[in-house]
Amino acid sequence: GSGLGIKSRLSVSNFLPAMNVLPQPVSGVRKDLDDTEGALELIEAGDQQRFYGRSDANSARARAATVVSTLDKKIRAAKKNAGEDAAELEIERAAAQALVEKYELEMGEMKNSSRTVLTWWTLPAGLTLNGRLVVDRDRPRDIELLMRGLDALSRHPVLGAHSARGCGEISGTFDFLRDGALQKRVTVGDFMPAQIVDFGN
Repeated sequence: GSGLGIKSRLSVSNFLPAMNVLPQPVSGVRKDLDDTEGALELIEAGDQQRFYGRSDANSARARAATVVSTLDKKIRAAKKNAGEDAAELEIERAAAQALVEKYELEMGEMKNSSRTVLTWWTLPAGLTLNGRLVVDRDRPRDIELLMRGLDALSRHPVLGAHSARGCGEISGTFDFLRDGALQKRVTVGDFMPAQIVDFGN
């Protein structure tokens, strides 16, 4: 749990539907700024130049990466034939790989291809998932920490790839039980503060 060789007091199960449900594939294409007419004109001139520089570097990187892949095949074939010397091919490959790294550096933080076909898997909307969080040797502050975490999840629903890909938002209800008795009920979702019902009072 903690990554420090210390057993965590918090155990979290998988959250699963009551019945098996197959995920559904969703495919799309990540487009670049110049794929949408007029988009580049909306950013500042300096940013436009950086975009064009990164786009050119990306194209050069792709060409160099193709050379590396081709040389890798030739090197493998040469090594299978005991009579062939792969030394020259290794030198060419090193030079091509150096170009790949050079152009990746020029691309800056954008290392991925400008246009990429993406596929991810989604569960049906409205699906109810059930799971459990168990705190071992609980302390008074544990419930407060968990409620703060759920409140943050309610205000910023990062689960379900809602922020990353615009997919579904996760909402839900969490019952806090001690020795089988319901202590609190926390409801999260809708970008709102978590709603807490206290049964201990």
